[in-house]
Amino acid sequence: MDEYERAVELELRVAELFKSRGYEARHNVWLKGRSGVKHQIDVYAIYRAPLHIDRIVVECKAYGRPVDKDRVMKLAQVVQDLGVEKGILVTTSRFTSAAIATARGLNIDLWDAATLARMLSSAGLREAASPGKAAIYYVPPMIGGEEAARKARRIIGGLMPPRINACVEVYVPYYVEHSLKAGGRERKGLLSRGLVLEVEEKHKLLNALSGTDTSQECGEEFSEELLAEGAPPYGIIIKPEATPPENNAGILYYPYYACLLEKNGKRYLVAVNAVNGKPCLQASKILAKHNIYREILREAGQLPSITYI
Repeated sequence: MDEYERAVELELRVAELFKSRGYEARHNVWLKGRSGVKHQIDVYAIYRAPLHIDRIVVECKAYGRPVDKDRVMKLAQVVQDLGVEKGILVTTSRFTSAAIATARGLNIDLWDAATLARMLSSAGLREAASPGKAAIYYVPPMIGGEEAARKARRIIGGLMPPRINACVEVYVPYYVEHSLKAGGRERKGLLSRGLVLEVEEKHKLLNALSGTDTSQECGEEFSEELLAEGAPPYGIIIKPEATPPENNAGILYYPYYACLLEKNGKRYLVAVNAVNGKPCLQASKILAKHNIYREILREAGQLPSITYI
């Protein structure tokens, strides 16, 4: 199934979902806004109640990459121009933190892959096709190998700088754990009253080698807008080993420079974060103990033992 077919199938599944909830749902329609501009709408859903009519416009994105805030802002403009009650942005992937924050201040609901699957399942509908079972992303390095080597040399210190034997780009895998935090607030109005359920979406990184939380590691300082889709195109890529969490939303490969240094007959391994340029103790330990990295050590000069920083 190609990208266009996945997109159409997603739109049809969403239209079926609204029909199962009592809405009139039309697929791929053009609506004229107050400005006179015509907008192409993936799904237009209408619910006719005795005292009011709810109109919802839905935009569907069969993506493998995260959906950014620009899509949210564009849909908000369409909602305002059409004068409808709500807009919903649906994706087979997930949303960046900036997209989620932007939607909170607008009349836009966000359905990521996990939310969509639950909605379809509750309606007895089959899940829409997605680009893959688990999305794969990587963070491109923000510094070069020479800068990383200079930072690694400063860690050793002393009047005579250590010799650099190698500085290799390495990607460490992390699982992207998706979670929902629900809460309620009271709604009061002329036509409606009751408890409104508010859901906050969160993503947490888990080390895909140990399965542990990354709160004590160095791989969390990056903007989600900089994520690239797919596996890293070069460098040493370490494969995940730990069992993924039940609510796994994908795999993120984070870049480090593994710098091998030598001074006074003593050998060191220093891992430098390739995004913020900071040496990282936890990553140094991970790389020093990992089997794949031992192969790098042999290729770099048969270094039999190291001390990590």
